[in-house]
Amino acid sequence: MRHKSIIVFILFGIAVILIWLSVPVWLDMIFPGINKEQLENLFSPINALFSALALLGLIYTVIQQQKGLELQREELKATREELHTTAEANQTIVSDSKVTALINLYLFYYDKNEFRKTRSKTWFVLRKMIQNEDYFHYTFERGVMAARGYKTVTENHRLQFQGIYSPDKELSIDEYLVVDNEHRHQFDDLLNFYNLLAVRSIPKEFFQKVDFNYDGWRQLLYWYAFNAESEFDKDENLRKLCSPMTLKESLQKLDIQFDFESPETFEVVCEFPIVRTFLNQKI
Repeated sequence: MRHKSIIVFILFGIAVILIWLSVPVWLDMIFPGINKEQLENLFSPINALFSALALLGLIYTVIQQQKGLELQREELKATREELHTTAEANQTIVSDSKVTALINLYLFYYDKNEFRKTRSKTWFVLRKMIQNEDYFHYTFERGVMAARGYKTVTENHRLQFQGIYSPDKELSIDEYLVVDNEHRHQFDDLLNFYNLLAVRSIPKEFFQKVDFNYDGWRQLLYWYAFNAESEFDKDENLRKLCSPMTLKESLQKLDIQFDFESPETFEVVCEFPIVRTFLNQKI
């Protein structure tokens, strides 16, 4: 429509120019023998007419340009609204996918039999660590072999710690290794689970609806995080050769999601009810 109006205006302008150029011929045909002065007198009103037509053409052009600009503004507005709608839809899709991922994690946490064993064995390991300082150092040392080298499990280790795993039955060194490795690996799996959970960018209200028993786990995990961090601070070789300890940082992020106040000192951690109970049962 806009292009059609421009073509009409161009044709109109050409027609006006042609008519204006042919006026002297018409006047000479209508008034033969007219002199130059008379011709100029007749031509002046005609010039004024064509000047008026030119002005009208200019006004028409401005009006058409304004209409074109208004149309562009409407198109831009429609485009912005469409982009806004698309962005909202994309945000909804992203949010839904995050919530779906959280639900899948929740189902994995509670429904997978293997991970139930992981939770059970990790709770056991953490409890025994709190109750037995030597067991904490033994388990920690086996987890940082990148810096300390592979720690060979000896007969002395079996004699010292087999009662933790099997208080009523004596284990052979091979049986002890199987049980010890299984508990240690399950312990690592649960630490990794909470580390990964902390990096999930999910709205707080959804986190709090699927709590992963965090209120209980955080007490034991903070105890381990503070102790492990202390071991790193004391040993430069650990800091050079092992991955950094991120558990405490992960717990602090989860505390924000679950509206907990993060403990600033190890003494505060030792006053957590579950930790205090296990400390009073030292073996």
